[in-house]
Amino acid sequence: MDETGRTEIGVLGLQGRAETVDELSELMRGRGVEPQRWYGVWLFVDWLEFSGAELDPTDSKQVAATAAVELEASRRDPYRQLSRVFHLVGRKAKALAERSTAAAHHGWTVASP
Repeated sequence: MDETGRTEIGVLGLQGRAETVDELSELMRGRGVEPQRWYGVWLFVDWLEFSGAELDPTDSKQVAATAAVELEASRRDPYRQLSRVFHLVGRKAKALAERSTAAAHHGWTVASP
């Protein structure tokens, strides 16, 4: 971690920066992308080594069960807020406008995600 506490060498050996969902959402909006959802990543698997538990990557049932738990937790507060890593999903604003225009042309309504 650097002196600001916002950069570090990550698990892949690359320099990374600590950003918040709100900060990245603003950056996305400034580039014409509307944030849709965000997910926490590696909520439990990231900490297995500290607990003494091991995940056997050759055990497909164990891997599938772990992935299902991770996916469900990644969508929910407070779990996703505890993640050190997150995925922020956005949609190009133009695509949203085109979808709404196309829907209106066909008499459909478009629900917000």
